Amino acid sequence: MSFAPVGELSCSKGLSTQVLQGTVVGRRDTLLTVAHVLDGNTPERGTWLKGCIFRLFDRDGRIRFASRVSVASRPSESLRWSYALDWAILRLEKNALVEPAQVADLHSALESGHHSLAYFSRNRGRRFLQIASRCSVRTIRPRSIVLKHDCPSWKGTSGSPLLARTRDGYRVFGIQAKVGGYAVGIAGWPLEELRKATAVGKGDTDGALFPTKI
Repeated sequence: MSFAPVGELSCSKGLSTQVLQGTVVGRRDTLLTVAHVLDGNTPERGTWLKGCIFRLFDRDGRIRFASRVSVASRPSESLRWSYALDWAILRLEKNALVEPAQVADLHSALESGHHSLAYFSRNRGRRFLQIASRCSVRTIRPRSIVLKHDCPSWKGTSGSPLLARTRDGYRVFGIQAKVGGYAVGIAGWPLEELRKATAVGKGDTDGALFPTKI
């Protein structure tokens, strides 16, 4: 395929539109992104998700795939107390025409020292995948899965994947969550639904995706 599994998730409600990023992970119908755009996903506040479309682009910025989405899994707790809860697994309405990204073990990825952030930027109405390489990534304190990095980030890069270069190619190990270089680290997939969705390879951790104690 000539395009990457990273794309744009555009969510509309009334006259408002939110644009963030997402990555096809593990299976062709599984999307990894952040949850804060879904904060209004209640009957009282309206539903962003009803207006969400995920798109993949080729190297020339042309749309090569588009699909509506539904929530497969997300935290039920408030997202405000920790960036570590700012994650969402969405299900695509149809399979993406792209090879999905795979997940890396968080600790091995941090030790590799080869980190990048992939995101889309707009130029003259077209979207182009940008790769910020040679980023420095660290945990904010020992045993934490909240990450701090120095890759460029601004409103709209939420949901972008942090990538580590491994012997098997680039793998996802974090999700950009907040401007200023804060991300959610992936430390495994605890739910059976997510294990099936992400095809965790040999050597990856089998611990909590987002531990309860941060």
